[in-house]
Amino acid sequence: MIKQISDLTDGDTAKVLSVNRKDALGIRLLELGFTPGTPVRIIRSVSKKGPIEVLIRGCRLMIGLSEAQSIYIQA
Repeated sequence: MIKQISDLTDGDTAKVLSVNRKDALGIRLLELGFTPGTPVRIIRSVSKKGPIEVLIRGCRLMIGLSEAQSIYIQA
């Protein structure tokens, strides 16, 4: 099932399918490791409107809601 990272809850894991942005932020997300096939785990989401802490490639990152909504995953 295809979802966005923003649909996941604390502790969920998934694989990145794609980043649906064509701007500089989309490129930066790819540089940070959000590439197809990469496993990602949700550490915590502050709220449904706030930032989300993820674990990807051994690094913890905080991403905003708009960024999370542009990253498609397979749960």
